Amino acid sequence: MTSLRNNDHIRSDALKANLAETGSEVIVDPSFQPLQDVVADFQGLSAKLDHLLHEIHHPYRNWNFIIPELRAFVLKNLTHYLRHENGPKCFTLFCGIFLDALEDCRKNGKLVALVIEAMLAYTDKHINSINQDGLSSYGEEFNNFFNRLSVLDEIDSQVMMYMVQGHHPMKKMAKKLVSFSDDNSHLTYDFEAIARLMQKILTLNYQYWLQEEDPLPWFSEECGEFCEKWQANKSFTAISHEQLHHYRAELDSIHIAEGSLTALRRILELPNHMDIVRFYRDIPNKLAQESEAYSPFIENRKLLFLFRIMDTSGLYLIHEETLREINRSLVQLIRKQSFEQIEQFFVTTFQLLKANVRRYPHTSLQCIQVIGGEVFKRGNSSLVEAFLYEEQTRRGISIKHFDEVGPGKNELNIYKTTLPNNVDSKSITVLQVEMAPAGSWSSIV
Repeated sequence: MTSLRNNDHIRSDALKANLAETGSEVIVDPSFQPLQDVVADFQGLSAKLDHLLHEIHHPYRNWNFIIPELRAFVLKNLTHYLRHENGPKCFTLFCGIFLDALEDCRKNGKLVALVIEAMLAYTDKHINSINQDGLSSYGEEFNNFFNRLSVLDEIDSQVMMYMVQGHHPMKKMAKKLVSFSDDNSHLTYDFEAIARLMQKILTLNYQYWLQEEDPLPWFSEECGEFCEKWQANKSFTAISHEQLHHYRAELDSIHIAEGSLTALRRILELPNHMDIVRFYRDIPNKLAQESEAYSPFIENRKLLFLFRIMDTSGLYLIHEETLREINRSLVQLIRKQSFEQIEQFFVTTFQLLKANVRRYPHTSLQCIQVIGGEVFKRGNSSLVEAFLYEEQTRRGISIKHFDEVGPGKNELNIYKTTLPNNVDSKSITVLQVEMAPAGSWSSIV
């Protein structure tokens, strides 16, 4: 901002007015002084922190830029704060910044996810970097932090779900804290705060999954002719509503007031969100294993459940790898089955690719290339017509979708350079480019 203000070449009156309005003096709260004291002897770190604190205290602060910088700073410089006497106080201050960001950004889901990930990454590294003596020093600060996390749903009902379903599960941190008690019967740390937090996280987790349709009845109904004389009950046991009700009943029976450490150990034996995600991820392969030695519809069953995974928002962590698995299974169907048998799987796959092209551009493009190649080798006219139909009804994936995102744009050059001058590359599908023989562009112009 300073460089802009000092730039003699600024000609826009609007820009000058904006700089004048947003360039008010920034006053850093004196309570953040301990953060600066720890790195005072390191000129570069001190300057970096000073810049961060000024950005954080600016009346027009932008958390989209602050959070990545703050995350990098706290993770990279954790050791400086761990060995300093003000370390516990600094932990509370850094966590307070993340929590303030959540308060400000609670209506911005993408930013909330960014803040939660950064905050829990910092907490996870912190907990895994201390020993029993460190736990004695940080115990009160940890518990105050866990208590604040427990009421995140009071900020917004959806905010806490980002923690329940996030990349850094609290279960891992809780297990690390419990491990300090394994060889120390005299440990004075109070596990009540983390136990109550974990109990609330699992309660929200089971509530979410019970709101989703029970997967076994759904699969039995959807599978139809592909599941004749075949049952998949074993595969769905761990994620069935019956089992989830059992988990929740067990959780409700745990009384933390009767002994927080014992209660926490019982809570940690129950599956969390990541455990359930793993159950879902394993099911497609189990469906194949439970089939007979040879079954013509193994891949059909797998695809059906893979589509269910893609349609479940709580499984977003495995959506990209699921797209790849859908691609592999569909290729098998293209090679072995008639178009009539795979038509619905084919159409659904391309609907999913289009819906996810902006989130996973590289993976989507790879899927298209592989599937297009298989269709071309199969030489089935019905499949070719289906590709064209997808484009004509605007369910196909056009090159322009990839142009609108950064990753994956380089891969398109090979397609675009093969087009004649009279063809607009944005008006045709990647599949049409893949399939059209040399010199036959008139069919798609």
